[in-house]
Amino acid sequence: MPGADVFASGLEWLQVPEDGEDDTEISRLLLVDDSTILVSTIRTDGGTRSEEQAVFGNGFGNGLVTIVRRLMSTGLAGTESIESD
Repeated sequence: MPGADVFASGLEWLQVPEDGEDDTEISRLLLVDDSTILVSTIRTDGGTRSEEQAVFGNGFGNGLVTIVRRLMSTGLAGTESIESD
């Protein structure tokens, strides 16, 4: 997608649960025009089957949009973009 910033988060706690009991990982964060967010998670059932679910929010003042926008801006500031095809 032309003009898109793509990066891998350096925030380990977003990817791997610390307690080992939670098998849900954040899979994707998609922020569009700084006001619409899609957050998906993947849950693995014993390592054989994965299920992905997502939620979305919109509006510049939406709490979910605000926190993810801040997390992503932190990631973009400290990480070089990954080129997408």
